[in-house]
Amino acid sequence: MADPVVAAAGDIACGADTPAGTPCKQRQTSDLVAALGPSAVLPLGDLQYERGQLANFLDFYNPSWGRLKAITKPAVGNHEYMTPEAAGYFDYFNGIDSFTGPGGRRDQGYYSFDLGSWHLIALNTSIDCEVVPCNKGSAQEQWLRADLRAHPTTCTLAYMHQPRWSSDGVSTNDTPKAQPLLDALYDGGADLLLAGHAHFYERFAPQDPSQRLDPARGIRHFIVGTGGKSLLPLGAAKPNSEVRNASTFGVLTITLHPSSYDWRFVPLAGGSFTDSGTGRCHGPVALWRMDETSGSVMRDSARTHNGTLHSVQLRQPGFSRFAYGFTGSSYVTVPSADDLNPGSANIVINIHLNTTKVPASPDWDLIRKGYYATRGGEFKVEYQPSGQASCGFKGSSRYAELIAGPRLNDGRWHAIRCVKTETAIKLIVDGQTFSKTVTIGSISNTEPIVIGAHPGADFFKGLLDEARIRIE
Repeated sequence: MADPVVAAAGDIACGADTPAGTPCKQRQTSDLVAALGPSAVLPLGDLQYERGQLANFLDFYNPSWGRLKAITKPAVGNHEYMTPEAAGYFDYFNGIDSFTGPGGRRDQGYYSFDLGSWHLIALNTSIDCEVVPCNKGSAQEQWLRADLRAHPTTCTLAYMHQPRWSSDGVSTNDTPKAQPLLDALYDGGADLLLAGHAHFYERFAPQDPSQRLDPARGIRHFIVGTGGKSLLPLGAAKPNSEVRNASTFGVLTITLHPSSYDWRFVPLAGGSFTDSGTGRCHGPVALWRMDETSGSVMRDSARTHNGTLHSVQLRQPGFSRFAYGFTGSSYVTVPSADDLNPGSANIVINIHLNTTKVPASPDWDLIRKGYYATRGGEFKVEYQPSGQASCGFKGSSRYAELIAGPRLNDGRWHAIRCVKTETAIKLIVDGQTFSKTVTIGSISNTEPIVIGAHPGADFFKGLLDEARIRIE
């Protein structure tokens, strides 16, 4: 079966109250989408001008993009809210007076769904987040964080109407109040973010929520306000803007591969501008929640790297839900796989620990792949006799270890993260970062992942929960 394709654009259909002389290309762009035959259509808000009345939806949007309603997953826009509570939008997509449906709940306008191996999230940033708040701690922000946690897919695409920023030169068209949503998406490992509102096409390089270039973990933003109503001029380019065009109507298609994506901006017939490329997702290659309540298999929530439990206690009080108990003879093994080896790429290893004990010499292993003498090197997270966590990496260039942070034997949960980049290793304990400048080189071996022990030795005593590996 072919990988799914989505087609996206916003700012679409003119209405009876649209000023004369407006281009109103919604029929042509909908013909283009229909000809492309996507798996799903993502209208990026402002689907129906000028005020999103149901009558206009039925008379203008429905004969054009409405022909694809059966595969449409919309995001609500500010012009929809020109009718109180966006009633025309919700009546059109959900049904007259229906509280929920394909447009989401009427009091939210945000929702999520899966398509192929991807997780997609429709957000509501309309009217500068005044109608449905986006602030930290808001219902939408908390829902988004919980949704990302509940769907740890390798690839995630989010979309909304008003972007956090664009190069349209109108500062009021930026949406600072959407910042907490970007923070949540970045923290949750999202890959792509689509928006409309600005009536042109723009593509940004992967960046963090502070607009700093971040090729490893950054989110690639697209502005696709080219759905048919009109086009508007560009302003000064914002940081990391790579491509901009304000003279071409069209749609963006994205092919959703299991661990990567291809994008292509497709213009209306006669248009010469296009844009295309490919990118890799940066979600976890493995996520072990350790929530099993029976059996001898540790399930991988991200891919298929299931493990075998050896004398592990299940249903222990967890960092999130349940945890594994390690008694001094317990361990877990996960077969080796190519995508568990970072090679020369960056690698991030996370695990959560809870114990009141400290090891006698030597240390206790938390998670490792390979050994010092292993051909192809090793990476490992350990718990030291000092009560501190440590990271160790041996690559084609050298071995380096970093022991740092507070004592962890206090019977509380602690989050440990080990990172190897091209020029450094880092240990992050409960948000506190320690680093060492060093070049490790490439790591690639055929040894299994082992959790809770160095087979036959270095057995951990305590609780472990939610381990994940991400390769960037």
